[in-house]
Amino acid sequence: MTSRKKFIKQSTLLVTGGIFGLNRVQAAKIQVQTNDSIKIDRSEFLGNIFQLTENSSLNSKFNEHVSIYHLTDDGWQFSNRNTKKQTVTILHTNDFHSRFEAFESQNKRWGNQGGIARMKDLIDQERFIDSDLLLFDSGDVFQGTPYFNVFKGHPELEWMNKVGYDATTIGNHDFDLGIDHLHQIRMQYNTPTLNCNYTLDLKWAEKNLIKPFKIIERKGIKIGVTGVGIDLKGLLSENSYSGISYNDPIEILQKTVDHLRNSEKCDLVIVLSHLGYKYENDKMDDLKLASKTHGIDAILGGHTHTFLDKPTMVKNVKGKRVIVNQAGWAGLRLGKLVFAI
Repeated sequence: MTSRKKFIKQSTLLVTGGIFGLNRVQAAKIQVQTNDSIKIDRSEFLGNIFQLTENSSLNSKFNEHVSIYHLTDDGWQFSNRNTKKQTVTILHTNDFHSRFEAFESQNKRWGNQGGIARMKDLIDQERFIDSDLLLFDSGDVFQGTPYFNVFKGHPELEWMNKVGYDATTIGNHDFDLGIDHLHQIRMQYNTPTLNCNYTLDLKWAEKNLIKPFKIIERKGIKIGVTGVGIDLKGLLSENSYSGISYNDPIEILQKTVDHLRNSEKCDLVIVLSHLGYKYENDKMDDLKLASKTHGIDAILGGHTHTFLDKPTMVKNVKGKRVIVNQAGWAGLRLGKLVFAI
C-alpha cells in the first residue's frame, strides 16, 4: 500500500470513527459495509472540527501586505496613511480543497498550518473589528482530503453558511461528483454563487442557483460582485458538466460590469475569478482579464493556488489600475483589502 493510500485509509477511518465514538476496527467495518449510504450528522461534525482546533495556535495568516486603497485619477493606489473617508473591508479565500484540519505536523512545507477551523478564528477576529466587512470565496472549496470522499461536500457548504460568506463562485472541482450532485447540493445551501460566463440549461436557470451578479450595500456604499469560471473542457469529463457551457469571459464580463456601473450605480465592482492568476501561453487568466476590461476595481482569484505577499496592480484598457489578488490555498492565507471611498 502506498503512503498516500495508507494516509487516505487511516484518515477516513479516523473521521468516521471519531464521529460515532468507534475505534478504527469498528469504523472500518461500518465503512466497508455501508460506505455511501452512511448517514452522519454534519452539524455535529463541524462542531467537532471547530472544537478540535479552538485552543490551537493560529497559523493561517493574512496576505502580508495589508494597506488601504485610495482611488486616484489613475485608479487604485495603496497607502498606509490614515483616511477620513468611509472604508470597506473585503476578506477573501480560495481553494480550500476540503482542508478542515491543519496539515499534518510531518508536512515539511506546511506542517500544523492552514485549515478551515483556524481560518474561522481569523475571520471572527476581523468581524469583531468591523462587523460590516465582506467575505468572498473564489471556488474549489471541494476535493483534496478524505472528508470530501466521506461527506460529499456538504460540510464545506454548511461551513460557508455558518461563517457568513457573502458570495462564492464555481470552481472546476465543484463538478467532481457530477452535475446532478452539484445541482442537488447547491439547492440545499444558500451561499450566493456567482458566474457570468457559463451558459446554464433550464434546470439551473429556473432555480436561480447560479446568478450573474449580486449587489451588496455596506455603510452606504454599493458593491457589485460577479464571477467568472475556467473552461472546463479537458479538466473534466464532459458528462460531469453537461448543461453548462463556457464562454470567453471578456465580452460577457464587460457587459456585466457596465450594467453594475451604469445601471445599478455601484461604487465598487469586484470579480470572483476561478481562471487562475497567470499562464505563459494565451490561456485566459486574471492578469489578462484585468488588462482587457475596464470598470473593475479588484479581481479576487483562485485555481492556481498562488501566494501573493501583496496584490498585483494591473493597468486596464483605459490605463486605470486594477487590483489582482489571490490567497494561496487550503486556508493557509486570508486575503484582505481595505478600500477608502
